[in-house]
Amino acid sequence: MFKNRPRFIKLLQPDDLEKMRVPDKFVQEHLTETESCPSSQTAIILSPLSKFWRVELERGQSDVLFKGGWARFLMAHDLSQGNILVFRYEGNMVFSVEVFLQNGCLKEYTRAGALILTDDPNGPRTGTPQSGNELVVATASKKRKYTKRVVSPNSANKVGSQCKLANTLRKPSFKKQINRYSLKSFLAVKRTFCSSIGLVSACTIKLQTSMDSTRSWSVPFNTANTYGYITGPRWKRFCRDNKLKEGDLCTFNIVKTTVWHVVIN
Repeated sequence: MFKNRPRFIKLLQPDDLEKMRVPDKFVQEHLTETESCPSSQTAIILSPLSKFWRVELERGQSDVLFKGGWARFLMAHDLSQGNILVFRYEGNMVFSVEVFLQNGCLKEYTRAGALILTDDPNGPRTGTPQSGNELVVATASKKRKYTKRVVSPNSANKVGSQCKLANTLRKPSFKKQINRYSLKSFLAVKRTFCSSIGLVSACTIKLQTSMDSTRSWSVPFNTANTYGYITGPRWKRFCRDNKLKEGDLCTFNIVKTTVWHVVIN
């Protein structure tokens, strides 16, 4: 189902370096009046650099152009005339993009650092991400050599407690600071993190705010290039039911691949 999402191809020309026009036929067929209404002034591009990039839109009678932030997007991704961009429409004015060289080969990028979603209208910030946006993944340590020693009962209990703590710490988790895009559109997770917990295709994830309660929210999970994301009415209901607001920090603890315990601060 997700492989058949609408796409369009753009061969960058000189006129596309300041503004880029979305093909008219694509606008007519896939950008409905609801999705392209004047109240929606931006599009979000899921960047090959493992970041979200917000681009302002310019609308005419029947055309849509990527405008503010577009030139910076090209500069940040080392794009110029002759590069080929393949856009896939994810819905809600969100596009994922793949970049190809003039010889038809996929352009490779070094994906360094954690996922950042910024409110800067000119594009994502650079530098070290804040703790609210950092992905936290516990990994197993390298094998170590141990020497035999006599362990007292008290020491054994202490070691057992430390082992339990270590097992708890090894459970993968990530933190997200909620912003307006999280509340109104989607919540994204870096694809490498999703792969590390076995989440590699579209599915339904059960969110729980208390492991002692039977209440849960089943939300759809989709994939796009280097990201996985939760979106849709059921995600918005989760936000409403738990009174999430901008600035809240959520820690998602992975109990199972499709069962996440959410701690809201």
